[in-house]
Amino acid sequence: MLLPLADDPVPHVRMVLGWYLGGLRDRAAEPTLRALLADPDEQVRKFAARGLARLNNR
Repeated sequence: MLLPLADDPVPHVRMVLGWYLGGLRDRAAEPTLRALLADPDEQVRKFAARGLARLNNR
């Protein structure tokens, strides 16, 4: 349900998504987080990296 938000045109939405997906601690979110690492917006990339870190720190 949340994964389509990775294509939202608003960078803030994608940024928050990166953080939130990491907090879910669900490995199914990893591909989306990795895709967000290539986002054109720097803040989105930073939050995707933080989300991945949270995902991996169970």
